[in-house]
Amino acid sequence: MTRLPAILRPNRLEITGSVFLAIAMGVIGGGVAASRVLGPLLGRFPSYCLGPESVKPADCDHFVGRINDYENVLSNIGPAAIAITVALPLIAAIVLGLALTARELEQQTTVFAWSLAPSRRRWLLSRLGPLLLVVAAMCLVAGALADAIFGLQSTVDPWRSLDGLGTRGPPVAGMGALAMGVTLFVGSLLGRQLPALLAAVALTASASALASGVTDRWLDQESLIAPSDQLSEGDRFVAMLFLTPEGEAIGWEEAERRYGTAIYEVDTQQLGLTQVFRYVPGERYPTAVARLTAIQLLVGAIGIGLALVVVQRRRPWA
Repeated sequence: MTRLPAILRPNRLEITGSVFLAIAMGVIGGGVAASRVLGPLLGRFPSYCLGPESVKPADCDHFVGRINDYENVLSNIGPAAIAITVALPLIAAIVLGLALTARELEQQTTVFAWSLAPSRRRWLLSRLGPLLLVVAAMCLVAGALADAIFGLQSTVDPWRSLDGLGTRGPPVAGMGALAMGVTLFVGSLLGRQLPALLAAVALTASASALASGVTDRWLDQESLIAPSDQLSEGDRFVAMLFLTPEGEAIGWEEAERRYGTAIYEVDTQQLGLTQVFRYVPGERYPTAVARLTAIQLLVGAIGIGLALVVVQRRRPWA
């Protein structure tokens, strides 16, 4: 019981800050996620009036104005609440990652700590483990809250919708691991807090965008072709195409090459072309989440591994 407090003591300031970030995350994200309960209380209308139109009692007609005001407010603050809820644990991940390596090296406390530690790698891992659990817990809660907020604004199951992929659910925890791994590596390499902070933010954003891009391209390769009336909310739109009489799907450029400017001047059906959409069904969301989270965790693990290599080889000061 005495070992854990001793390990966490050097980072008590950053841990305290992370606790405040977690509280803010809970208040903001939890407050908006609970708006189905709080909204009717504050707006003074029955909660059952927020159900589907087909099952709303007749007396809900008296509260249409208040319900519309509530839904307008939710549509305005919902995306911002998701962004803030997801950003706060990522800030905590970067701050804690900086404290573990860049700050220790800049303040030269590693000169004494590494001389006493049986292994530099064990020294880093023993401090990383508890903080990584803190970040993981914050990110998982943030992902769940973001999912709940998203569900308030959607008529479909959040896990059957590709909208907002990467900004809610398990990928938030993946982003936390990625951010911490990248920050650990950059901090151990540069050994100074401000340069490490700037580099960590830039690399985390770039790596997250790359992971999302790979996942999107992967999804696009699994896309289907169907008429526009078969698309549902939550499906991922990829492109609009033309279906030729031979059953070949072609894009706008190919259609113009084959049929000339007539595709803009007349109804394309007169040319034998049918407009269709290439899309990815929302049911692919769980698979997409698993892929994206795995990529993020892999990048985070690589960052931690590189940090261990750098710590083992570098001098114990900036």
